[in-house]
Amino acid sequence: MTIQAIFSDIDGTLLNDEHRMSIRQANTINASISQGIAFVLTTARSPQGVYPIMNRYHIHCHMIAFNGALMLDQEGHVLYENGFTKEKAQEVCQFIEQQHFNLTYNIFTKDQWLVKDLSDERVKREESIVEAQAQLGDVSDLKDDDMVDKILCMCDPDDILDIENKLKDNFPELQIAKSSNILIEINNGGVSKATAIQTFCQSMHIDINHVMAIGDNYNDLTMLESVGYPVVMDNAPLAIKEQFRNHTSSNNDDGVAQAILSNRQ
Repeated sequence: MTIQAIFSDIDGTLLNDEHRMSIRQANTINASISQGIAFVLTTARSPQGVYPIMNRYHIHCHMIAFNGALMLDQEGHVLYENGFTKEKAQEVCQFIEQQHFNLTYNIFTKDQWLVKDLSDERVKREESIVEAQAQLGDVSDLKDDDMVDKILCMCDPDDILDIENKLKDNFPELQIAKSSNILIEINNGGVSKATAIQTFCQSMHIDINHVMAIGDNYNDLTMLESVGYPVVMDNAPLAIKEQFRNHTSSNNDDGVAQAILSNRQ
């Protein structure tokens, strides 16, 4: 199959468990870009958490952030955004606090990351992973017309399924999904990596049947289901691997590079 575009998840896919990737993998990606293949980093992260990767590995490409709520071109210009209102964010945060869930929540706009406690170890861990800094604040600090692209809940793994189910029951109009065993992503209704990919392909006149998507977790499912050539990482949950025929090696073994190189052969 002739691949016209590659959409790659970041955490658990592009990056290894040390949140880095090999020079071989970076070179493989950049070689694909130089050959005219569109490469799009497609992630739950904010743009602030993606730019350090692009800068470190000299990858000049488009970005789909916040699970598909925001799309930026190579220069950082907004191509597409689908967030929810400040009022809806207040409603979600009030529910979380009233339920006394064992979690800390993070509020993201296109260019802000707000938390209520900068000393929380879960926030500090995320800062070290994404190489970006949170700001002290909550929903009340947003401007009335600010668009919230994502609320991220950092949970205890023993509680996450119960929290996810209660959030889904109370906010069926929102898109809610786990992205790891400790993270729940809350986006506006209709947001998905698949929708963003479809929007990108339409704007670039790319046949989605000639698109590769590479992912490892449940928030990648719609993306994998929407393209002609889905590839699942070896480190993905078994339930995801069983749904797709094409597998690659793990995120610790240059799985993205292997998927790209295998398609060239």
